[in-house]
Amino acid sequence: MKKINKFSPIDIAKIREVFPFVCSEIPYYSGKEHCPKCKIHHRRLPDLDTFKKLLNMFNATDKAWSEVFFTDRASVTNLRKKYALGSYNVQQIWDGNRFWDELDEGIDYKPVEDFLELLTKYPRADEKTLMGIAEINKFYFTRLLRNNFDLQNRYNDIKSFRNLENEYLFCIRCKIRKKKIYFKPISKNKIKRSIICDLCNKENIDKCTDCGKIYPESKLEKKENGILICKKCSA
Repeated sequence: MKKINKFSPIDIAKIREVFPFVCSEIPYYSGKEHCPKCKIHHRRLPDLDTFKKLLNMFNATDKAWSEVFFTDRASVTNLRKKYALGSYNVQQIWDGNRFWDELDEGIDYKPVEDFLELLTKYPRADEKTLMGIAEINKFYFTRLLRNNFDLQNRYNDIKSFRNLENEYLFCIRCKIRKKKIYFKPISKNKIKRSIICDLCNKENIDKCTDCGKIYPESKLEKKENGILICKKCSA
């Protein structure tokens, strides 16, 4: 059934029987303001039981409900989330029957190919994030893997590649990806490297003007004339 985008006057009259106005002035002022008549802030949204009754009466969009409640659409959406109403479980949608129906119609593998490409291209990125970018979900993808051994093998190969040390690292200071050659090794076997790139390391280190010793920028006090002094020299 198609959702109602705008309630008719008859529908609104039925809604008012279940959820009447607490004050007749509500339609005439913003919900962020106090009622000019009662001098208080009236609640415009229904409680859980009332909202359930209304949802059972009408299958309407959040925008349509917002016009009836004289609030914004986001407030109604947040109300649904708060009461966990109108939500559904994606895992339940992708049961065995739905998957075979989808297979009969013909599965479009392009979004899956996009996901595999993203997995390869960004080995440090979270899989869930990349699924969101490719616009697929894990339950659908899991069904595909169970029924497509070639796809399953490709996915496993890519995961193995992602688990290997890759040539790029992420600098936590400048917030960009760079080749690992730009990060100094911090262990004898050179496996572990700095989490800050070489350039950020240089920018983040300075000298005390008085004693000449090198300190991290955070350990130096900057005077009004721009001179940097360590805590020992400034004491």
